[in-house]
Amino acid sequence: MGRKAGSDERTDLLWKLRHRRFDRFTFAGQDALTIRAPESGLPASVQAQFGSLRFRVYPVEGGYTYKWPRIGAAAPPEGFEVEPGGWDHEHCDACNRTINVGGSAWLTTRGSFYQLCPYCYRRVRKLAAENYAVRRHTPR
Repeated sequence: MGRKAGSDERTDLLWKLRHRRFDRFTFAGQDALTIRAPESGLPASVQAQFGSLRFRVYPVEGGYTYKWPRIGAAAPPEGFEVEPGGWDHEHCDACNRTINVGGSAWLTTRGSFYQLCPYCYRRVRKLAAENYAVRRHTPR
């Protein structure tokens, strides 16, 4: 994808979010559930259990390590390990910038979940203000 295409997608998302409410959040990180899989991919049982959740994939010798954020304190499923502090960053849904532990993010308060980096949040607020100014000064 070229730079222009990514920029257009970002602008479209921010325009869509201009009326949404956000709360500021400091990303604290969390433990990760990990499993190692061969190059052929995850077993069907793991795909069925975790397939719809966000995850990350890291290449390792002979296959891949898959990571999910650990939610709750239950014992990990068979074959999984807990990596303390393994979920150490998030990504902005608009521009994909990294939000590190201790960094600020802006999260939607209702409806579908979006998280924005401070830069994209400022941009979405600017779009909202511009939209308000245009509506306010447009004759009806």
